[in-house]
Amino acid sequence: MSYRADPHIHTCLSPCGDLDMHPREIVRQALQVGLDLIAVCDHNHAGNAASVTRAAAALEAAAGSRLVVLPGIEVCTVEEVHLVALLPTLQAAAQLQAACLDTLTALNDPDAFGLQVLADEDGGVDGFEKRLLLAATSFSLEEAVRRIRCLDGLVILAHADREAFGILGQLGFVPPSLDFDAAEATSAAAVENVAAALPRGRPVIATSDAHLLHEIGRRFTVVEGGPPSFDTLARALRIGAVTPEYLHG
Repeated sequence: MSYRADPHIHTCLSPCGDLDMHPREIVRQALQVGLDLIAVCDHNHAGNAASVTRAAAALEAAAGSRLVVLPGIEVCTVEEVHLVALLPTLQAAAQLQAACLDTLTALNDPDAFGLQVLADEDGGVDGFEKRLLLAATSFSLEEAVRRIRCLDGLVILAHADREAFGILGQLGFVPPSLDFDAAEATSAAAVENVAAALPRGRPVIATSDAHLLHEIGRRFTVVEGGPPSFDTLARALRIGAVTPEYLHG
């Protein structure tokens, strides 16, 4: 069997995310476009992952539609490279979040960057994160990876081909010793170049990196093996049983 995964979706907690990206609407949109698994990956924070998980559980109880939600964080390293960390539990995500927040000192200016909304499962406002989540942590690339691995997490090179915050745009290459599971390519045209830059055996995947509701599922990854879960995704990445899919190039 196979399933559709979009393991890089932002919520209204990311200041660059639309305010409509609250838990219930994210789950509804993901199910509408036929996704089986998503990961909530806000910048340097996992504060809305539990709410999205609860929203998915509520919708499953009401309508019988199942969506697996993984907690994640898009970590910005000191080199300004973005890494998607996918964690096996909410507790692990909270630990990584605490480590990231400990390094952030700048305060958010909502007028300049946008609100950073902590939402409940129904889209109500629980609070606001005051620290600027778009800032880089003090973690080097290697240190960020080490911290993710210590929590049994998966490491994805976010939008690897992009000039801004992609590893190829920032560094120009992928360090041969870097311990990671996969790399995102932002378009079908970029897959070949990203694959050529990776060590043999590391797969290329597609994610929406959605900041708006209609972006969810515009890019996704077909994962061989199931049912949808952290473990089956990890295994598929390890053996290369994943296929990136692009609905709009």
